[in-house]
Amino acid sequence: MVVISQWEANKLKSLIASTQSVITLLAYLPRTSLSTRSLEDLKVYTVSPRSIIEMDRWVAPRSLVMQLNLFPGQLYLQDYDEYIRLCRYLGLLFTEKSSGDVTKSGFVGKRLGFVECEFETSPITFLSVVLKGIRRDGARIERTPMGRILAGEVLTHRDFPDEEGEMISEEDLMSDDDAMDI
Repeated sequence: MVVISQWEANKLKSLIASTQSVITLLAYLPRTSLSTRSLEDLKVYTVSPRSIIEMDRWVAPRSLVMQLNLFPGQLYLQDYDEYIRLCRYLGLLFTEKSSGDVTKSGFVGKRLGFVECEFETSPITFLSVVLKGIRRDGARIERTPMGRILAGEVLTHRDFPDEEGEMISEEDLMSDDDAMDI
C-alpha cells in the first residue's frame, strides 16, 4: 500500500480507471468524531479496473487498517477486539497492569509474547505528539479511546459500543453463571 494525498489521487484517478493495471485507488478518512461514520473498510470510494463484484468481495486486511488509522489521527476504535490488536501491535498491556517491567504508558514490547510488536521502546510519546499536533484548533483528545490509550489507561468492553452503537452494560458482559453469583 502507498498512501498519497488527495491532490495526487485526483491527478491519478483517470489514469488508474483507464488502465488494466492491478492498482486500486481507495479513499480514506480517519474517524475523529463519534458522529461520523467509520470509513476504514476503504470502500466508500474506489477507482479500480477490477469488477464491482470483485471489489465488493475485497476486505481490507485488519492489520493494514490498524496501521493506517494510527497516523492520520483516528481517535475511535471499532470494538474491543480492535483495541486488543492495537495494544499488541504497540506492545501495550490491555489488561490491568501487573507487577514487572511495565512503563507508565503500559509499554511492555515483546516481553509478554506480543510478537506483533516491532518497537524496542515505547511509541506512545511519538504517537501523542502526532495525534495532538494534527488536531484543529488545539482540540483535545484525552476523552477519546486513543487519548485514553496514549495516557496509559487500560480500556474494557464497556468502553466500546455494541453492534447497534449502544454502550455495553456490565450485566451484558456477565455470563449466566456469573449473573447467578450476584
